[in-house]
Amino acid sequence: SNTKAENYSISYKPGTLTITDRTEKYEITVKANSGNWTYDGQPHTVSGFEQTEFTVDGHTYTVSGLTASRTGTNVSDSGAVEVTGTAVVSDASGNDVTSQFTVKTENGTLTINPVAIELTAASDSKEFDDSPLTNSGYSITSGAFVGEEGLASVTVEGSRTYTGSSDNTITAHTLKSNTKAENYSISYKPGTLTVTPVRDEVVVRISGNTGEFKYDGTEKSVSGYKVVSISNPLYTEADFTFNGSEAAAKGTNVNTYNMGLTNTSFTNNNLNFSNVRFVVEDGSLTITPRSIILTSASDSKVYDGTPLTNDSFEVSGDGFVGDDSVTVTVTGSQTNAGSSANTFTYTLSDGVNADNYSISMVEGILTVNKRPLVVSGKNATRTYNGEEQYVEGISSIVGLVSGHSAHNFTHYASGTEIGDYAGTFGDDYYITDEDGNDVTDNYDVSFRPGILRIYKFDPKAPPKTGDESQLGLWLGLMTLSALGGFSVLFMGRKRRNK
Repeated sequence: SNTKAENYSISYKPGTLTITDRTEKYEITVKANSGNWTYDGQPHTVSGFEQTEFTVDGHTYTVSGLTASRTGTNVSDSGAVEVTGTAVVSDASGNDVTSQFTVKTENGTLTINPVAIELTAASDSKEFDDSPLTNSGYSITSGAFVGEEGLASVTVEGSRTYTGSSDNTITAHTLKSNTKAENYSISYKPGTLTVTPVRDEVVVRISGNTGEFKYDGTEKSVSGYKVVSISNPLYTEADFTFNGSEAAAKGTNVNTYNMGLTNTSFTNNNLNFSNVRFVVEDGSLTITPRSIILTSASDSKVYDGTPLTNDSFEVSGDGFVGDDSVTVTVTGSQTNAGSSANTFTYTLSDGVNADNYSISMVEGILTVNKRPLVVSGKNATRTYNGEEQYVEGISSIVGLVSGHSAHNFTHYASGTEIGDYAGTFGDDYYITDEDGNDVTDNYDVSFRPGILRIYKFDPKAPPKTGDESQLGLWLGLMTLSALGGFSVLFMGRKRRNK
């Protein structure tokens, strides 16, 4: 603005602009577009390029003459979007400057991704019942099949019987006929099968063994147990542990020894049962006493005024063990007619435990039988004279103990007419020992009456008087009696009233 044209004469002379080919050409890369879809059953197309206009050294260039396109529906349709054609590079003025460029092409990619499907096996649980827990169910926990496409079957394998958890696993599947496997990426997720312990109480009743032995001086023992009952049939003896091996009853002498078995002697080792109660009856050892029978002798004799004793005895039953023994002192005595116990006492030897023996005392019987005493009256013969005739007196007393005395034994027979007359005895008799004691009750007194025989009067024969034929007559009468003839014996016993 400060320059006047008039002051200057200006002329023009052209210069020359020369553009030479570049020794190093511009390098550009044309990339085909890429597309990424998840399979949805529909076709998808990728076409064109990421960039066809480039700026190089501040100038803008455009690439033309190339094409790139790819269409796909299924996963298998995925692939390169290839670039085809001949690249033409134009500057901003539309001039073809292709020769100044090295044009590289890079294919794009059409990607159809499979649908991610997650199949989860069913989970399930139950209380232990000794049968397998299974569940073949499943669910689609992620993803979805397109339209009517889907699964034809799913194989689920899993089993749980005992307490705890384990996987319920999908091992295989098949697709519907209208479903292509390539379009789906199917993954498996396990479910969980859980078996919980039995909640109800299980009562195990146990009884310790018992044993009974008779004392024999040696140690006895009892151990072990038996299961009486279990309230749940699924629970068995194999499901618990006996930890009371030290529980045992031992003993030698008579007594009852407990085993010491308690509920703490048993431990549940089956996790399928969480509520097990042991009800335990203790076992025991019983040692019983040996039966010993001490028997004093029985004896008998006929009364003789001296004591009847017998100090023998018998040990019977189970008998004593080892050096154990007994001393028996017999004290029984019987003098007069009758019976009494042959009493005795006993003493166990030193060191004997009396509790080990059950001793029974059986007393024998001492019997003194009455002594037979035969008293015979006198016999006599007479000849009939029309008057009463008689005989009196005792002819003999047989069986009297030496030193004893018979008192007041009387006999009297009388008659008038022809015949035999038996005598009678008085009843005021008694017997004393050498000390004057009345011992009548110790005798069994029998009487043999004498006979008074009165013959027919015969004037030609001398009269029969006196007692000279007494013995012959008596023997004759005894003979007749033995032969079944008549008997004139009068047997009786009289005793004097004191």
